[in-house]
Amino acid sequence: MSYILTLILTVSAIYSAHVFADTNMQPKLVATAYDKTYIPNGFDDNDRVQVVAEGLFANTCYRPGTTNVVIDKFAKTITLSPSAFYYSGMCLMVLVPYDQVLNLGILPHGHYTVLQSGERKPLAEFDIRKAISPNADDYLYAPISQAYYHRVARQNVVTISGSFTNSCLQIESVKVTTQPDVIVIQPIAEVAERNDCKQGVFPFEKSVSVGELKSGRYLLHVRSLNGQAVNSIIFVPDFIPTVP
Repeated sequence: MSYILTLILTVSAIYSAHVFADTNMQPKLVATAYDKTYIPNGFDDNDRVQVVAEGLFANTCYRPGTTNVVIDKFAKTITLSPSAFYYSGMCLMVLVPYDQVLNLGILPHGHYTVLQSGERKPLAEFDIRKAISPNADDYLYAPISQAYYHRVARQNVVTISGSFTNSCLQIESVKVTTQPDVIVIQPIAEVAERNDCKQGVFPFEKSVSVGELKSGRYLLHVRSLNGQAVNSIIFVPDFIPTVP
């Protein structure tokens, strides 16, 4: 065998092994399923509708993939086909909860059913109201960047924070609406009537009580300026009174 032919075969073998190794390193895209969806009430037919879906992976080798969403505006059905990336490395055999925010866009008013591909039982049902105002939102919302739940003096509290871009903007009130598994926070802003307004970055933080809650998992849905809602899944534990 000539030297050139041997070199070609060697390079080809190295390249093939490299390609094979790279192929084995890539995760597989597999079908998965959600266990539950959380849907805030109050969307109008001029709002961008958001649904938060939650599931459980069997081990740590799974990562969330994309979700194909098919909307039938005539039948008023929304069909979800979630997928996940499966990695072939070492897996820790523990359940891994995950959630995804699904943006459904603007939907006509009516009663909708959320389905999962291949299943008959609905994941959820919800209503889209007919808008009564041409405005994008019912209120001027504060620009929220973070929101978290905690307990303070035996009360369920949500703290929101963000930054105004004008010194005359301030939070006027915070509206709290609780559903069986969703907490909706509406931080309503107003413009103070002053003559010394300045442009800049003006951080703010506010804590509000969200009332009595049963233990369990909730979607914390906080409306924000320009339709950029902040969503997170929280767990409310049972209250255990302190024994003196």
